Amino acid sequence: MSEQEPRFAVEPEQVIIEAVRAVEPQLDAALVEKVLLATLQRRPARREVARFLQADPELLTSGRPEGPTSLGRLLRALQEHGAVHVQLPRCMRCGARRPLKIRHDQTRICASCLARVIAVAHPCVLCGSRNYSGRDRDGNPRCSAHHPTTAATSWPTWSGS
Repeated sequence: MSEQEPRFAVEPEQVIIEAVRAVEPQLDAALVEKVLLATLQRRPARREVARFLQADPELLTSGRPEGPTSLGRLLRALQEHGAVHVQLPRCMRCGARRPLKIRHDQTRICASCLARVIAVAHPCVLCGSRNYSGRDRDGNPRCSAHHPTTAATSWPTWSGS
């Protein structure tokens, strides 16, 4: 006898709709389904969200930055359609309710915090500044004052003799 597929894999839409309606009973199931299908158009994304919600339905209301980015998109869309109890995930570093598209240290952070992490990890090779702006042609980190495209640090011209 073969093992049965988990419910989130077989009927992810129903798992998500039931989880959402448990915290947002004023939303009609048809509306939740419409928002779900419009927001998460691919079934693998719906399966992933259903897997997380089946394991931990509190992700809808806790604001924890766990789960896939598609869960955050769904929560935002539900709020736009009248959901009042669902909470957008907060950045693990700064606590802001922004889109959390970046995974860092096993959790999700916002783009601003990622920029800070990069700046601290990659000081400018010329002055040590943490104002990361990019890399030079050798791959070394540079700050905005020493970016290779600025006139202040123009590349040396070699005069042949």
